[in-house]
Amino acid sequence: GISEISAVEAARQSIEEEIKTGRLQVPDGVSFEFAGTYEKQVESEARIAVLLPLALLVVFALIYLQFQRVSTALIIFSGVVVAVAGGFFALWLYGQPSFLDFAVFGTSMRELFQVDTINMSVAVWVGIIALIGLATDDGVIMATYLRDKFRVQDEALSVEKVRACTVEAGT
Repeated sequence: GISEISAVEAARQSIEEEIKTGRLQVPDGVSFEFAGTYEKQVESEARIAVLLPLALLVVFALIYLQFQRVSTALIIFSGVVVAVAGGFFALWLYGQPSFLDFAVFGTSMRELFQVDTINMSVAVWVGIIALIGLATDDGVIMATYLRDKFRVQDEALSVEKVRACTVEAGT
């Protein structure tokens, strides 16, 4: 029920504790290192830690280049913040014992949807990046529609007309 990284870190801590207390004798020149999928996971997480902010910066720059306005880019990017917050909230919900804890026609929803605690792995981060792409895409479509709609109208826009156009663009 725990992640591979948590298990390896607990094992590392336990071994280091045994060495410090003297219960485990390690000859001079001998060391230990965890390898395999753990090592690949740590390397991948280090890459993601660099690539995720870089990807966000590139996405922001592309949005700015499309609309030539920082304010529009920030408004679109606010949707990214909301989407990512919702994604992390859903990940948290999956770890709660009461989430989907009911049955429909005798079928447990927790079992059907394989609801359990989700560990932050590279696959989860890739999903977050995909979520960022979807949120950005939705914002760009809406902003493009609004820009085109406001360009066509010659008359002064009232608050009601701006709201109506925004609802229409969102729909």
